[in-house]
Amino acid sequence: MASLIAILDLKGKSLIQRSYRDDVPPAYIERFLPLLLEIEEEQQVTPCFSRDGVNYMHIRHSNLYLLALSKRNTNAAETILFLHRITQVLIEYFKELEEESIRDNFVIIYELLDEMMDFGYPQTTESKILQEYITQESHKLVVQAQPPPAITNAVSWRTEGIRYRKNEVFLDVIESVNLLVNAKGDVVRSEILGAVKMKCYLSGMPELRLGLNDKVMFESTGRTSRGKAIEMEDVKFHQCVRLSRFENDRTISFIPPDGEFELMSYRLSTPVKPLIWVEAAVESHRHSRVEYMVKVVAQFKRKSTANNVEIYVPVPDDADTPEFRASTGSVQYAPDKSAFVWKIKQLAGGKEFMMRAHFGLPSVKSDTEAERRPPITVKYEIPYFTVSGIQVRYLKIVEKSGYQALPWVRYITQNGDDYRLTMHNAYGRGGLYTDGMSGPLAHPVPHQPVPPFLPNNNVAPLLQEDGKIYSLVIDLMDPNTREAALLELSKKREQYDDLALVLWHSFGIMPALLQEIVSVYPLLSPPNLTAHVSNRVCNALALLQCVASHQETRQLFLNAHIPLFLYPFLNTTSKTRPFEYLRLTSLGVIGALVKQNDNTTVIHFLLSTEIIPLCLRIMETGSELSKTVAIFIVQKILLDETGLTYICHTYERFYAVGTVLSNMVNQLVETQAVRLLKHVVRCYLRLSDNLRAREALRACLPDPLRDNTFSVLLKGDMVTKRCLTTLLNNLNEP
Repeated sequence: MASLIAILDLKGKSLIQRSYRDDVPPAYIERFLPLLLEIEEEQQVTPCFSRDGVNYMHIRHSNLYLLALSKRNTNAAETILFLHRITQVLIEYFKELEEESIRDNFVIIYELLDEMMDFGYPQTTESKILQEYITQESHKLVVQAQPPPAITNAVSWRTEGIRYRKNEVFLDVIESVNLLVNAKGDVVRSEILGAVKMKCYLSGMPELRLGLNDKVMFESTGRTSRGKAIEMEDVKFHQCVRLSRFENDRTISFIPPDGEFELMSYRLSTPVKPLIWVEAAVESHRHSRVEYMVKVVAQFKRKSTANNVEIYVPVPDDADTPEFRASTGSVQYAPDKSAFVWKIKQLAGGKEFMMRAHFGLPSVKSDTEAERRPPITVKYEIPYFTVSGIQVRYLKIVEKSGYQALPWVRYITQNGDDYRLTMHNAYGRGGLYTDGMSGPLAHPVPHQPVPPFLPNNNVAPLLQEDGKIYSLVIDLMDPNTREAALLELSKKREQYDDLALVLWHSFGIMPALLQEIVSVYPLLSPPNLTAHVSNRVCNALALLQCVASHQETRQLFLNAHIPLFLYPFLNTTSKTRPFEYLRLTSLGVIGALVKQNDNTTVIHFLLSTEIIPLCLRIMETGSELSKTVAIFIVQKILLDETGLTYICHTYERFYAVGTVLSNMVNQLVETQAVRLLKHVVRCYLRLSDNLRAREALRACLPDPLRDNTFSVLLKGDMVTKRCLTTLLNNLNEP
């Protein structure tokens, strides 16, 4: 039972608060962060504590705290679980749960909190059910007069009448390994956190039965099996599982929710051999420089391969002049994390590799301070492999209509949140390693991944799904199959995380996509673009957007100057639908580049290629969607200090931007488009940070922003309202 639920930022400021029982004043929210800091200083970190008769229960997600307060004797575990459910539901709604998404969607969050808890008691927490009667389109809330029947049915997590043309079930067994290794090389602590996640696209009301291999033994079952048993602890099932039947015969039977959900989770406390072993020796030279010698060993079977291995090795905060040499992969210095990162795209089982790093140390530190080094952290993912040995023996699907459904099963082992190995000192030159890597260090050439692996006919069906992706990529090379491949890949780009890497590193694929783009140039002037041709090139642009948004290919995308191929599309003026879609999709590629946080290099590139005039033209004459993306790009440029200085450096640039923004404000008086108004206000607010621009804005800021013209439109958008108030305050300052 909770008296109050609140969402706070990292400074302890309340973003959302909902009182359910009125017995805990909101003032207690402000006491939370000082109390938490006090507890952390005493090294007694706990998700639950009590002060002055009030129980504080909290979790942290990203840059937010979710807090529950209660004066009664409350089931703390239930409340903590409810806070996690709130997090899951908000992520389902907004994709990313950050401070900005909370501020932009506070109305719908209040509605969700009202439905999820009543008088302090948890109610409906299934996101699929909540989405049926609390929906959000264009920041407008639509609430049905009555809850859907699923709320009152015996099966509250699934509605009736669901229909799919193709009935499929995807099941992922994901195991995360947590590990702590001390400086002597001993494993101090290890555990496996497992989860069985499903995506169900089944018609009707099917019943599923899941069978695991004979080695699996649940806690306190009394079962015996041949060979070494897998003893699961802390097993948690989704509410759809029939627990009574599970208690009787250990059969996992259930009617699944529609879509994605977690069927069960478990923990294994058995000793775990480190799958990826990292040894690192540190050698200091009179505190003026330091060398690192790192070895990585893949301690799993040769038939398996670890993907996207990242090894984070901490270095002193003031380290500079980095030099690296690696036998495979690439190494980058991350000063914001006080570490260097060794990235290996694919690490085959049984392999080991070496790397060396050299840093200068401008300041002198004591020996004691130098020895206090944080541990190494490792990230990896090993597909088609489970460290525990758990396997799915069968997944039966029964539905009264008798249709046939396809089950797909995949296994993944990855690092947990706490996979750490401690470094130790090396005494003497080359004391730990004799790897043949002596000699001058050099910056490495980025490692090129091996060509994509096409699975054979004997592997699990989900492997075949990966094979379909690679087959479609290969079809891009053939002009006869390219159009169909473009269409299918553009649909699947959100489902396959590494599609950008496959597209970029596969021979001839990027030239094929650019060929599609260049082939349209003759149709731009005079404007003869048809809907069919526009759709085809937009599918190619969607794949370029996938490459532009991926962290590992974005810089390569820029270095190749690929955005320049899109500028002729942005320079068109025809208002027909084929041209409008072409401009909008091209803007999406540029938007994907600037959307990332570390976008200084992107801003420099865009400024040097005169993107601003193209965006300004679209902001004046394009459709509402195109205007929204174009002004988003301009806003991102302004947020960067280089971009703001560039626009405000000359009167002509500032006048061009200011004129277009002013014209948009006058148009918004008629159109009342709140999405556009939000970006316009933020652009003006950022311009007011420049002293010269602030002086000019005092004279030329449009009147509708000064008076109450948009007060009704901004009634539900407190963030934009606050930005507008700050803008006016900036202009009123002497």
